[in-house]
Amino acid sequence: MATIMVVDDAPETRIFLDALLCQEGHHVVLSADGQEALNFLDDNTYDLILMDIQMPIMDGYQATQQIKARMRPGENVPVIFLTSVQTDRELARCLECGGDDFLNKPPSPILLKARIQFWLQRAEMANRLEQSHAELKTANQCLTSLNIKLMEAEKLQQDVDRIVRHDLKTPLNSIIGYSDLLLSDKNISSSQRENIEIIYNSSINVLHMINLSLGLYQMERGEYTCKMEEIDLLAILRNIRVQLGPSLFGTGLTIKIIMHDRDADESDQFMVQAETVLCYSMLSNLIKNAVEASPSDQVVTITLVENENFSHIVIHNRGAVPTAMRDRFFEKYATCGKMGGTGLGTYSAKLIAKTLGGDIQMRSSDDTGTELIVSFRKGTLPTGHETADSLESTDFQPEPGKIVEAVTSPLPPAMPVNRGMKVAGSDSVRFGEQAPQYVNDLRIALADQNVHRALIEIERLYQAASEVSAKRVMTQAIRLKGIVEMCDWVNSQEEYDVLERNIQLVLLKNHS
Repeated sequence: MATIMVVDDAPETRIFLDALLCQEGHHVVLSADGQEALNFLDDNTYDLILMDIQMPIMDGYQATQQIKARMRPGENVPVIFLTSVQTDRELARCLECGGDDFLNKPPSPILLKARIQFWLQRAEMANRLEQSHAELKTANQCLTSLNIKLMEAEKLQQDVDRIVRHDLKTPLNSIIGYSDLLLSDKNISSSQRENIEIIYNSSINVLHMINLSLGLYQMERGEYTCKMEEIDLLAILRNIRVQLGPSLFGTGLTIKIIMHDRDADESDQFMVQAETVLCYSMLSNLIKNAVEASPSDQVVTITLVENENFSHIVIHNRGAVPTAMRDRFFEKYATCGKMGGTGLGTYSAKLIAKTLGGDIQMRSSDDTGTELIVSFRKGTLPTGHETADSLESTDFQPEPGKIVEAVTSPLPPAMPVNRGMKVAGSDSVRFGEQAPQYVNDLRIALADQNVHRALIEIERLYQAASEVSAKRVMTQAIRLKGIVEMCDWVNSQEEYDVLERNIQLVLLKNHS
């Protein structure tokens, strides 16, 4: 039960209360005045105090004030006054000095027991609440500390990612540079030139993939801003087919591109509003998956169709997605039996499609194989991380087919250089007019450390350089883009200087 102190100068009252409370199972300590009660506080912990008012040496008001003043934070010991005073003023004073309740003297045993029980229960609840508050405060401090550690860990991971991306670019730049140098040699054979082209373009692809890694992180957080333009998907598909050519040797596999119910030819175009780098990454990944999943001596078919609302790319191969994977095909880290699979391939492709305002659907069966339907919405372009509405309502219904297992990492986005293109006069003039302004705007953006503006100007320079096959400008633009995305302003200035020199060389060459 409880430990209760009785403070009263009348012996008969102390004896009466002692007997009554002991009968209820309480431990009772008796005090004859307020000063003695204060002395007893140092010897024990009390659950409740019964306090008389009129006492010698120190009355109940003074004693109660000092008792309450001595209590530790969170400590709650009720004080009930026992008084024969009936005036409102005296009763109010009982509460003003810290008392919790009062009873007329002599108290009714029934009423006294009820009041004591009430205040003991209330004090216990208050103590529990105080303890819970203290525990919640401690837990909140732990969560705050953990949150800080998580934020520090996330920052550390981002820093490590930046360092890794930066370090990977050093050997890549060497590969790109030496490939570029070899291609300048007029004594190499056509087959050697073709192989070096593959090495060069593959290196550019990896460089794009490194640059894109930050973009995928932004897509997951809904922070990616699309740089939309009208692009020819058919040209991208042709480049991907050339890039995958070496992996088809000895398999009997072929990649066929169909448009308007026939094989697509060089004069065909399939224009959509999208972002070039993202489309390369998404389609390269999906087509590579389809090739790896297809049985030997089969055809991987890429069909281009469109209707009023959507442009569709249907990638079909004769392989079937394992049944266990079909409902989880686009889930992150979902994989099933593929050696070295990460479960990120189709996840990243789906994420890119959604970011571009479109979607990807998959259907697979053992009889017909696997189809991936990549859809681009026509009309209003997404300005950020926006997703298309459900595509099930469209009138496009391709023949059943099938797709490959989503267990491969994203293939690097490709922007291959056409080295056979001759500089057209009008393109050269346009480059001479546009490049100086783009370079100046880029210089200002770098000085202001404006990432968004700088990336726009770099993209403009890249597109302008691609029209005149200024490959060194294009390569340098890709390098600078990755450095700007990492907010490495020191190295970005060095790369900018190289880019500016390369542009000046192109302008001088064209002028001469």
